[in-house]
Amino acid sequence: MLRENARREEEEKIIEFTGVPHRLPDISDEELESLYTKIKPLVRCQGGVLCYIPTVDNLSHLRDYNFLRSYNSFARKAVGLWALEDITTYHSAGYMAEFQPTVAEVLSQIPKRWINGEVVGFEIIDHWLLELDQEDDDAMVKLRHGASVRLYGKK
Repeated sequence: MLRENARREEEEKIIEFTGVPHRLPDISDEELESLYTKIKPLVRCQGGVLCYIPTVDNLSHLRDYNFLRSYNSFARKAVGLWALEDITTYHSAGYMAEFQPTVAEVLSQIPKRWINGEVVGFEIIDHWLLELDQEDDDAMVKLRHGASVRLYGKK
């Protein structure tokens, strides 16, 4: 457990201080489930209103699906939230380099100082395509997306 925590802290430093990671941070099912009970994805609904995406109870959905496409008109309005901080996260590039962020990718990169604190939601406010500086014949392995993610707390 201590070795895993030290490895995770080292990976967090790589993301925060040296740029684009060649490998995205891992997150266990237990940690993902625990974080997801406290921290939910948010999107801008019709009229620019901040809304929670409907809750899912399937871990594979949190790991494998683009949450930006998984909401519909049943998203509920988020009230009483305030912006805490904007962070940068990194994401695997999808088919044809399409931006397909997952909840697990975002939750695994929220800085530790916010995990047990005030954060109740996150919103992707911008994204961009990056090319990794590495030797690999597979173009998709060389690509990542960067994203600006806004963390929210309750008022």
